[in-house]
Amino acid sequence: MYLVRPGANPGLDFWVICDEQRAHLFFTTLDGCMWRTSTSIHSFPDTDWSDPQVALQADIFEASHTYKLLGREQYLTLVEAQADNRRYFKAFVAAGLDGEWKPLAATSSKPFVSLANVVNQQDSWATSYSHGEFLRTGYNERLEIDPTALQLLFQGANDEEYRQGHYGQIPWRLGLLTPAVSNRDPNNE
Repeated sequence: MYLVRPGANPGLDFWVICDEQRAHLFFTTLDGCMWRTSTSIHSFPDTDWSDPQVALQADIFEASHTYKLLGREQYLTLVEAQADNRRYFKAFVAAGLDGEWKPLAATSSKPFVSLANVVNQQDSWATSYSHGEFLRTGYNERLEIDPTALQLLFQGANDEEYRQGHYGQIPWRLGLLTPAVSNRDPNNE
């Protein structure tokens, strides 16, 4: 169990992924930080967690989801951002779960998924993309995804729906996207 220390920000949208030795817990705070704490796989899920450290600081919002890229020693994190009263996704890559996260598609002009780069946007019902999760190649603690065949399940809303009130009042709908970056090699970005 992860314990919040006095005076610490408790965070939100917790996500666990494991490598060979450790279980890593990622979470976000509304100040643009993605945090990481870890414990040995043998201690998981007990209270032997390391002190949380900032893993990534950027213009990000919430809901980071981290995956192992199938066949590579590389990880991908998808995280929400906000601009122009809409939600969208940014993506970062790292060589290890405790490594440095580098931008893959991490600006409002070059997002991972947004109104700006959804190909059939004129036919789409969504202008905000939120809390997405990749469909995985299997179901284990390594959360592997195939970087050449990505599919993203997301919750979305159009502008009118998104402005209806607080988060719980938005009539979110589910959608499935195949990001154009699924055919690109993250090593060449």
